[in-house]
Amino acid sequence: MSSIETKKFAPGDYIIKEGDSDARIYVINTGRVEVTKGDKSLGELKDGDFFGEMSFLTGEMRSASVVAKENSTIFMLDATSFLEMIKKNPELALKIMRGLAEKLKAANEKIVS
Repeated sequence: MSSIETKKFAPGDYIIKEGDSDARIYVINTGRVEVTKGDKSLGELKDGDFFGEMSFLTGEMRSASVVAKENSTIFMLDATSFLEMIKKNPELALKIMRGLAEKLKAANEKIVS
């Protein structure tokens, strides 16, 4: 059975915490969030962006925390819901692959510089 949960977060609320185990992927419906690792900011995400895909795909613990920067509404998808969405909307899979490629590129640039 699939499950898409919608949850609202206030500024400062943790959506996910580094080190947590969680098998969901998150999509920002409205709002803005900050991704952090330890005390370092990795960037901000906004409406339509997604996060949690690395842990979702690898099954590993969360590698970063995500905190709401403003009032935010987030869709939280379990594996079954996510796979159903991919089947209905293959462009979503492409968006996630592009997002992962951009994150990998950014990581490579940090290593080289």
